[in-house]
Amino acid sequence: MIYLEGFCTVIFLTLIFKFLIVSKKYFKGWQKIVMGGALTYLVFFELNGLGKAPGLFGDEAFNFYNSWSLAHFGVDSNLLHNPVYSVSAGGQSILYEWLAVPFMKTFGMNLVAYRFPMAFLTILSVLFLIFALYKNKVTPKIILGVSVSLSTAEWLLMYGHWAMDCNIVVPMFIFAVGFIILSFTQKKIYGYVGIVLIDLMAYCYVGAWISLPFIFIGTICFLYNLEKFNKKDIYRLIFISAVLLFPIFCYVLVQFIGVKPFKFLWFTVASLPQTRAANSMISFSGNIINNVISNLASGLGQLITGNDSWLQTSIPGYAVIYFLMFLLMIYGVVCVVKEKKNVVTKFLIILSFSLIPLILFVQANFTHWAVVLFIAYLWAGIGLGKLFELAGKRIVKVVILLTVFIVSVDFTHYFFKDYTNTEVTANQIPSYVIDFNNSKKFVSELDNLHVKTYYGFPFYNSDRPSNNIEFLECIKRPNPHKISRLEEKYQPSIPTQITSGSAAYIIPEDQVDNYNYLESLPSKILRVNGQNYVVFYKGN
Repeated sequence: MIYLEGFCTVIFLTLIFKFLIVSKKYFKGWQKIVMGGALTYLVFFELNGLGKAPGLFGDEAFNFYNSWSLAHFGVDSNLLHNPVYSVSAGGQSILYEWLAVPFMKTFGMNLVAYRFPMAFLTILSVLFLIFALYKNKVTPKIILGVSVSLSTAEWLLMYGHWAMDCNIVVPMFIFAVGFIILSFTQKKIYGYVGIVLIDLMAYCYVGAWISLPFIFIGTICFLYNLEKFNKKDIYRLIFISAVLLFPIFCYVLVQFIGVKPFKFLWFTVASLPQTRAANSMISFSGNIINNVISNLASGLGQLITGNDSWLQTSIPGYAVIYFLMFLLMIYGVVCVVKEKKNVVTKFLIILSFSLIPLILFVQANFTHWAVVLFIAYLWAGIGLGKLFELAGKRIVKVVILLTVFIVSVDFTHYFFKDYTNTEVTANQIPSYVIDFNNSKKFVSELDNLHVKTYYGFPFYNSDRPSNNIEFLECIKRPNPHKISRLEEKYQPSIPTQITSGSAAYIIPEDQVDNYNYLESLPSKILRVNGQNYVVFYKGN
């Protein structure tokens, strides 16, 4: 994988360099330096250390194994063939599973290979959006501002560096916006592609469903008013969308209307024990207005501080840059409201209003509000560009760029050096996040004991009473038809006495005194995910 990462790094840097050369008359020298630096930073950040930072998250592990299983066995861990919506982890979107399948087929169960499409598409989507703005003759300083705001957005850098099923909604949305903006001055086919990508967002994250109809209708109406689409185009797009979304309609029938699970063509439509849509919504009991206001206040606080209390999606301690971008977002909105609006800002306004249902009724955090964050940082980029356009204020401009640079350097150092260890240590229940490479070594050392059963195995997600061996599935790569054998061999509980037959008993070092009956057995100390374990073992 290191060769693929290196090759793609060279390709992206070549594209950036070529873009700056081709547009040399459009941008001033200092603008090209800043823009090129910001985009280069994005490339190196996303394609570096994909297998090390962050740790492997529990929900990510489900998708990781399912993608590998689909690539090699044609079914996921639940033995479903081409599910419309995965039943793993209480329900997961399936688009990213399929995007990663070719890489799982080629490189096997490799965390870098699994995360690579996310990083690649995140970079490509941002570069494509910048290109689309350029083709629309957006002012150079606005393009520069957007390049800086997106390339250094810590939430986006983190999103592109790991592969939760829902994370793919961000690059998909960026691509959709880019293609639609490109259609303003180019052929209408780009508008078609943008609408199709909006359709496909339904397979990315169920939490975004509440706003997708508004984005879809608003975009089509906007392109119609621009005379980019005629009525025939609209009819074609409605038909295309109906075909693309038919599997989703089937899922809705099964999940919400009560139709029995069924297979259609090559799809499997299964029901979920719970729905992620319901879990991501605010409470509709009690005073709904108060609930909405509380959610808005929470979301506003997160935008300002950069902390949504989830270490997987935000890192506390970088409020300066988030607060700066929040102020630039407000400034960008105010500037656009006061001046004559161009076609791009008009479209951005439509997208912003389309997200109101999501902002009001979906619980505020960086996962649920990912598309909101993208639009917010587009506004911040416009605000930064407007600041660059002001005459004078050179010291203010330099201070802002230096602040972004210094914070980005500090954030990058922390992310690649300390973040995984901090995340793993903070999220042990006992194992909601693991250091994947360290954990594989730990399991390998356990397997060298050659015993029949392992008790007290620590990679179980105790937050779920069943179907919770996602980490072990990724490490051991079992045939999906034989997963139950893993659960028999690696058990989370510890018996009250030494069992018959060969076995290992994995005890946290600080709890050894509670298991005096094991003292007669030989033991060894192993360390994994920041925790020492005393492993007592007995052969045949």
